[in-house]
Amino acid sequence: MKQHRILISRIYHWINMLSIDVCLGALAGGIMASQILKADPGWAYWIVLPLAVWLIYTSDHLIDGFRAGNKAIKDRYVVHRKYHRQFIFFASLILLISVFISFLYLSNDIIIFGIILGSMAAIYLVLVFILPGRGLPVFQKEVAVAFFYTAGIWGPVIISGQTISWTEWAIVALFYILALCDLIMLSLIEMKVDDAEGQRSLPILFGTKHARRLLHLLLIVVMAFSVLLIFTDPSWMILKAALILGMMALCLLIIFRLSDYLKNNDLYRYISEAVFVLPALMLI
Repeated sequence: MKQHRILISRIYHWINMLSIDVCLGALAGGIMASQILKADPGWAYWIVLPLAVWLIYTSDHLIDGFRAGNKAIKDRYVVHRKYHRQFIFFASLILLISVFISFLYLSNDIIIFGIILGSMAAIYLVLVFILPGRGLPVFQKEVAVAFFYTAGIWGPVIISGQTISWTEWAIVALFYILALCDLIMLSLIEMKVDDAEGQRSLPILFGTKHARRLLHLLLIVVMAFSVLLIFTDPSWMILKAALILGMMALCLLIIFRLSDYLKNNDLYRYISEAVFVLPALMLI
């Protein structure tokens, strides 16, 4: 029994280290977006989305691994740095596959959106790589990665649908805030390691005290607005989405408050990434 637990733990460790769980979360977010907006971005969207998310996260890990150099402590940075040739090869292959599928099967509007968003992501990654020291606040990964994650999920679905209401825009905004909160929370928990590796993070830039306050404030905002949406929009889809987003915010708050007990084997990270699979409950 103990061997099975160790095996499962190792498997999930690699799933997390390779950002596969983040890709699954993106697919779950896509389910929420398509259900709420009643839009069909096409079957190719469900293939290109996780591939694009994997590319961005893997590129970010490769850059962080190179920046950390011999100071790298986190397994994901050590592995990405050690096997950078293999990662670059697979990333190039996946990029070609994504471009091929996109130009053949996605609508022109989604392709244009993807080119713009992809260009922005590429510029961000280049700036992160070349900026000295810890860079500027606007290039902090928490803010930028949460934006690309949210835009990549919701953008193509919004383009594929009709005009959306303010409550639907509110759902998009709350989703972004949750993605931002997840990244801020992880940065707070891993602040000492990030600092030792010379990595950038909002807690390092603004201080732990301010980052903690910001995290709590944003999570409270998400829960409060989720309750507000429940009472202002009679739509069953909005009701489900509001309940799920509120539950996600509560889960992240609990994870952060119990982070000292969840640090063993990086449980806090595994659970926090699993929280972003909850939007798949929209299918119920």
